[in-house]
Amino acid sequence: GTDLSRLVEDFFSMKEEVLARDFDLGFSGNSDDVVMHAIHLLGNCVNITNTSRNNEFFVTPSITIPAVFELNFYSNGVVHVFIKEAVIACSLHAVQSRRCRNGTSGASPSLISQEHLVRKAASLCYLLSNEFNVSL
Repeated sequence: GTDLSRLVEDFFSMKEEVLARDFDLGFSGNSDDVVMHAIHLLGNCVNITNTSRNNEFFVTPSITIPAVFELNFYSNGVVHVFIKEAVIACSLHAVQSRRCRNGTSGASPSLISQEHLVRKAASLCYLLSNEFNVSL
């Protein structure tokens, strides 16, 4: 979970990232109002408690099975904004981890073959093809 003020700050940052990638938000208004409206719409999917420090509210996801499924459903709306970067980052991590495990000698640790990275990314896209529509 997180403090409500932190949630509003992070929402604002994510909103800026989405706009920077030329995606539409589908809503308007200031971040405080949008976050409060979203919390209201989520209902029993989130828990709100009042903390003693600074009289701040703390927001946590509900961990009931229906709530987890509902929150996952809503999170899918933003995944497509970041999926390409996530696939490349995970592929790069996988390639580097494998090189470290295998102790690949003679190759610079900072150089990765573009072909190898693309193959790994394509493999990950295939793995995710039942979850998302991903094309790099």
